[in-house]
Amino acid sequence: MIAAWMLYSVVVSVPVALAASGVGALLRKHGIAERFVWLGGVVAVVTIPLGTLLAALVAPEAGPGAMSLSSAPIVGLPGLLVVPDSSMLRNVDAPLVLIWMGLTVFLSLRIVRALVRVSVARSRWTPDQIGGARVWLTDDLGPAVFGLLHPRVVLPTWLRNLPREQLDLVVLHEQEHIRSRDTWALALTVVLRLALPWHVGLWYLTLGLRQALEIDCDRRVTRARGDVARYGETVLTVARRVRSMNPPPLPAFTESTSFIKRRLVAMTQPTRTLGRVAAAVIAVLGVFAFAAACGIPLPTAFQDEQPDQVEIPTTADDAASSLRALSAEPQFTPYTVAPSILNRSEVVQAMGREYPPLLRDAGVGGTVRVYFFIDQDGRVQDRRVDVSSGHAAIDDAALAVAEVYEFSPALNRDQKVPVWVSFPITFQVR
Repeated sequence: MIAAWMLYSVVVSVPVALAASGVGALLRKHGIAERFVWLGGVVAVVTIPLGTLLAALVAPEAGPGAMSLSSAPIVGLPGLLVVPDSSMLRNVDAPLVLIWMGLTVFLSLRIVRALVRVSVARSRWTPDQIGGARVWLTDDLGPAVFGLLHPRVVLPTWLRNLPREQLDLVVLHEQEHIRSRDTWALALTVVLRLALPWHVGLWYLTLGLRQALEIDCDRRVTRARGDVARYGETVLTVARRVRSMNPPPLPAFTESTSFIKRRLVAMTQPTRTLGRVAAAVIAVLGVFAFAAACGIPLPTAFQDEQPDQVEIPTTADDAASSLRALSAEPQFTPYTVAPSILNRSEVVQAMGREYPPLLRDAGVGGTVRVYFFIDQDGRVQDRRVDVSSGHAAIDDAALAVAEVYEFSPALNRDQKVPVWVSFPITFQVR
């Protein structure tokens, strides 16, 4: 369920972003590098939702002619794939995928265009030595670092008009980016934003990481040279002159006006000693972010408004009556933990055994969606065709395979409940 997973991914990023902002601000006041906090946040908001999804989708490889079990509703992943056919969320999956792909293509083209412009301009770069460092002079690109494996400091020619001391500070700033491998961190953010362009939490954290890289670099330069006033003047001078041609993967000397102000404040404010209270706050925020993000439940099953809710029977007769009513026909049944397939290998074998030989030899396959009614003990009490494959023989084979399925009971909170679930059973020649 694409829409549910996207929403889940954004919600997971909220506590991580809040903690990264808080911890980053504390570290900044105490003169401590904050890049790793933001980098950890970027990794967390991607790996937590992806890891949860991949863990649920891992299934044994099916043999020849068997169905792909990973395409069935996976147990232990409530609501992500278990969404009623009537839910409006099913109707937005396809448009969301198209929008997702469109954004990725659009952003990729912008980056490719910028990199192509830089590559074309490289033939006009002039090597030079400034402050004992090798640099490349350009018409209007930089100051920045270009390249991953062999990074180069690129400077616009007009920087040669700066006083020698300021020019050395600019070069030292870019060399610090190279020594800290900042180009790799920024390249990672670009790749992740291309892969998940809709992820607002990821965009916020990557912006925070980019700014943290600059502030940390400023701090190292001022500690090395000690002249904060001259360095701040250099930042302002370059900011007034630089043009916005730097492509996204390049760590540039300058940023937006608001961020320039933040950099100046960070380099001029007195640093504090990191006391026990501040260290404890940082630790608590980090633990809170990780625990809160991991503890956010996956989207539970969605349902249309239904005034009648399933009630827990109070007597044996009530229980039997309720079970008979529930088993009469497929219907929505609330649960928080889906029933788990206990015998996947037997199902795979049954798929190969029941696949009609004539259809297999002719290369004819199909998918049948089968309803299962599973009682509170995990026993399958009923099987019905939900959506036909269009071939009666394939439908009959799917029902024969359905006889083999064994499940663990579904849970609604901590109570075992009977449920209807629908699984796709796919026959295809491999």
